[in-house]
Amino acid sequence: MSELTDRKLSILRYIASRPLFSPPSIREIQAQFGYGSTNSVADQLKSMENSGHLAITRGISRGRHLTALGLQAIGSKRCPHCGHEP
Repeated sequence: MSELTDRKLSILRYIASRPLFSPPSIREIQAQFGYGSTNSVADQLKSMENSGHLAITRGISRGRHLTALGLQAIGSKRCPHCGHEP
């Protein structure tokens, strides 16, 4: 497992803070964290996907969600599939 930076953890928390089936858009992440371009956001998201913390579904707008590893990284006990919290 690769080490997550504070910025990546913040992005994961931001995605997790949204309603389960309404993750933020790339532009919303860009505005929230002050990125200069959407490519910078896409690079961060791709890095988190490669490390197993984020799942991205190609061809679906906002098609991203935290994996079990991503939820564990931010200390959430929410189910990655249904969103239920024990």
